[in-house]
Amino acid sequence: MKRRNISYADLITQGELIRKVDDKYSGEAWHFPPNLRDDFDTAFDAFREACYLCNNIRIDKETAAKEARDSYFALRKSLNRLKRYFFVVADKDAAKKIFEELQIRDKYPTKQEDMQFLAKEHIPPKLDDWDGTPQEISPAMKTEVGTACEDFFTKSMANLRLQAKSQVATADRNTKLREYKAVLTKIRNWLYLMLPLEKSDKRVEEYGFEAYNKPHSNKPRAPKNFAYDPETGVWRWDAVDGEGIVYELVFRRRRKTGEWASLYEGPDTQTANMPGPGFIGAFDFRVRANEGDYRGIWSEVVVAKLPL
Repeated sequence: MKRRNISYADLITQGELIRKVDDKYSGEAWHFPPNLRDDFDTAFDAFREACYLCNNIRIDKETAAKEARDSYFALRKSLNRLKRYFFVVADKDAAKKIFEELQIRDKYPTKQEDMQFLAKEHIPPKLDDWDGTPQEISPAMKTEVGTACEDFFTKSMANLRLQAKSQVATADRNTKLREYKAVLTKIRNWLYLMLPLEKSDKRVEEYGFEAYNKPHSNKPRAPKNFAYDPETGVWRWDAVDGEGIVYELVFRRRRKTGEWASLYEGPDTQTANMPGPGFIGAFDFRVRANEGDYRGIWSEVVVAKLPL
């Protein structure tokens, strides 16, 4: 496979592609033997199913987390109303004592488990056992606080259960991913062995893998004097010897990894093509000469700050 970070979606897309291409070449020497195809189908289906499960749990977890967060703030709002009530009906010292009994302090717990204890084990019994000092809490206020406590406890527990379920599903997906990648390596090596041009065969790329260049000595050399000419507003480089040379100019953001974006591809040794207006900041640029199916050596990287 290409040496880059590949998303789960890309790996699933490659798996679906491999199936189609292998069926396409069913009569060829490099068609997968039955045992290799069976191993691939098993590993790919298991990995894809694990990804779908993780995605579904993630959606449910995000919803549960929002509901738990909303119910947490609703409980705090209800408790703040209770605190204001105490300040009205009791003097400051009496209200402070009441708050200490209920463990309602200036700062509410930030840990979900601590708030769950207050909502489930502590506050509701204290409200039910209220001793009448300085006066009874109204039934409506008891109901409001009790309902907010119950709602928060229920939704926060649902959130914790989904978090645990997500951890299990993620671990299973990672296991399936390792197994799937191991089979992909076997398939890649099979193609490198059986295709007519082996590692350099362009048909390798049909399966989503990387085709090797022909030996280094036969590669088109790197274009020299690659630079941007500010006076004319064009990129220039020296011509490379060869038949049917096509130049490939690419760019990506400075100090980033991953794919390079194409800026120009053609026979000319200069181009005025520039990235769009949305590209701002420092970017790396490089160019190479390709001859037929074979890729040339990249030029040295030129750093440019956009817009130029």
